[in-house]
Amino acid sequence: MAAFGQTTDTLLYSGLKLTCSTKFDKRPEPSVDLNSFIWKNIMYPDEAREGGIQGKVYIQFTIDETGKVTKPVIISSPHKLLSDEAIRLVGLMSVWSPAILNGLPVPVTLIMPLVFKMQ
Repeated sequence: MAAFGQTTDTLLYSGLKLTCSTKFDKRPEPSVDLNSFIWKNIMYPDEAREGGIQGKVYIQFTIDETGKVTKPVIISSPHKLLSDEAIRLVGLMSVWSPAILNGLPVPVTLIMPLVFKMQ
């Protein structure tokens, strides 16, 4: 999912794999357990559930130099209802500790998969 010519790095947070196209000295860190945060806050849209809509949403967002989560963008999604929920969820994230490169905080763009599957 990285642009042509970029190398990607996979970051693990509580078993959740996020893709990053930037190299750095210290990776960004969420202030809470990311997997727990998702499970506690994600809501399967009723209309999507009723319509049998499921699948994987890839959402890209940036952790800026201050650790704030910014610029959420849907990379791919099976449906707008699931995209909207992914955007809402990322908007709820608290501040992260920023990535460090050459001793300075730097912005880092991450791609996170969110799976919507009916049980």
